[in-house]
Amino acid sequence: GYDVSNVEYTLDTSNPANVTFVDFDLDAAANDVRVSLMGEALQVCNNTAGFHWQCPIAGVTAENASNLRVAAAQ
Repeated sequence: GYDVSNVEYTLDTSNPANVTFVDFDLDAAANDVRVSLMGEALQVCNNTAGFHWQCPIAGVTAENASNLRVAAAQ
């Protein structure tokens, strides 16, 4: 498994009630990383540098942003 740290949520600039991205760091390299909030389908994440990942989120409000699930594989 991976340790996830430095989790940050980005809010939509046109409607700050909605989450548009979640960023985080993993403690080791991974090739395939996906996330979900609130049990929705897993979203593909992009590696932005080193062990840092950014994942687009759609249809989740900041108020309901809970249950972050990270699936990562080498």
